Amino acid sequence: MKKIVILIAAVLLSTTCFAATPQESLESMVSVMKKMTIISGAIIAGGNQVVHMSVDTLQRKGTYSEYRTFYYGTTYKITGIGSDGISDLDIVIIDANGNEVVKDTKADNLPDVTFTPTSTGTYTIKVLAYSTSDLAASQENFFGIVISYVK
Repeated sequence: MKKIVILIAAVLLSTTCFAATPQESLESMVSVMKKMTIISGAIIAGGNQVVHMSVDTLQRKGTYSEYRTFYYGTTYKITGIGSDGISDLDIVIIDANGNEVVKDTKADNLPDVTFTPTSTGTYTIKVLAYSTSDLAASQENFFGIVISYVK
């Protein structure tokens, strides 16, 4: 719980991109963080463990990449949470050799993928804001990712 509070405080202090106005931006970020809290609670209630959460912004067709070490034999679930301005958010996991391991490309803003690495290594989590609302097309839209491992 302490880590989540620290994460929320860090995001609030470091956010400089605004959707339309500072108030709308704050509301968008808070909405994503509330959804992340609900999803994290469900993950924990299911007996699994949340190991990482992050929040950032994307424009339409924008991509975000994060590099994480995943360990052989451990099953991971990565869940994306898009703000209301993002109508289609996708996740792709890429291994160290550039091979696509798994992806979620459903037309929704809550993508998730589950995979078990065949080797320990650094993997790329690539998030794409495939589609946004017309009002949000040229604006920064908040999204979050929650990484958990399945026990």
